[in-house]
Amino acid sequence: MIKRTILFLILLLFVSSFTIVQAKSDNGLKDYKIGLQLYQQSRYEQALERFQQAIDENLDFWQAYQMVGYCCFELRQKDEAIKAFEDC
Repeated sequence: MIKRTILFLILLLFVSSFTIVQAKSDNGLKDYKIGLQLYQQSRYEQALERFQQAIDENLDFWQAYQMVGYCCFELRQKDEAIKAFEDC
């Protein structure tokens, strides 16, 4: 009985941590997709905010860094654009 309880708790811990990680990455993807829509509408400042939020959710999201670079380029922020492209 104790073994079953321990096994159940380990399984529960694994499933809950996987769900948390998945939810976090989904949020980054959501912000990224909204940022793409804003970028296509030439709303670069708002798109930049969304891409930065996506990066906050997932520091390894290189596509979001790339889009930060494109937004900064469009906003004539040369140094920030270069840094974003270097961070990809």
